[in-house]
Amino acid sequence: MTPPTAPSPTGSSRYGTSSPRSRPRKAAQNPELWELPNFRTVRSRGPASFGGVASARGMARMYAAAIGPLGGRGPLLKPDTAADFAQIHSFGQDLVAREQEAFAVGFHATSEVYPVLGQGAFGHSGAGGQQAFADPRNGLAYGYSRRRFPFPGGPAPENERLIRALYAAADRLR
Repeated sequence: MTPPTAPSPTGSSRYGTSSPRSRPRKAAQNPELWELPNFRTVRSRGPASFGGVASARGMARMYAAAIGPLGGRGPLLKPDTAADFAQIHSFGQDLVAREQEAFAVGFHATSEVYPVLGQGAFGHSGAGGQQAFADPRNGLAYGYSRRRFPFPGGPAPENERLIRALYAAADRLR
């Protein structure tokens, strides 16, 4: 397996900066970091805070299991715990992405990124365009991954359209 090449930030991109010592440049230009998830030993140990490796289906199932019964088992989280995960705990400038971000405990406050979700949704995006979340209020879980790295990083722009389609389909089923 050939490791992906890290994208090269330039000009006005999300991580773009002219200084090689800046946080955004270091985050985007660390080839060792981008290559680590391609090693079997790294994937088998489940590195914390970077390099998560999962399919879109796996991410959606994880979030579905967090908020509702799955496979004959009850939800992993109690409703009040899920609600705590969705509460904004910090809001401010992301030092790497250089954007205003809202974070819950360990998750993005996903409804701040996708207002169609409403309050109570929690999840996380990935630098490769991935997005996954749980929406306990509507009983929905979502997972999306890409085959190619989008640059600038962060959630891929097609997530907005896909999430709107998911909610439109769920509304028709109710």
